[in-house]
Amino acid sequence: MDLDEIVSYVRQKEIRRPITKASIQTNWKVIGTEKDQEMRQIYYSKQVKDSQIETLIQNLPFDSISA
Repeated sequence: MDLDEIVSYVRQKEIRRPITKASIQTNWKVIGTEKDQEMRQIYYSKQVKDSQIETLIQNLPFDSISA
């Protein structure tokens, strides 16, 4: 996954408010409460641990993305 390329595409889109690591972390916490219930209904090829996702968020190559 080329994060630099993804960020460049995101910047080309209309962004109503900046995308920040803090907002991504907040959204992840909200999703976390619902994730366990929904995982029973979702079929996936590989399970990803919460700690791996949290580490990925921390290591994103940006602090904020805005238009």
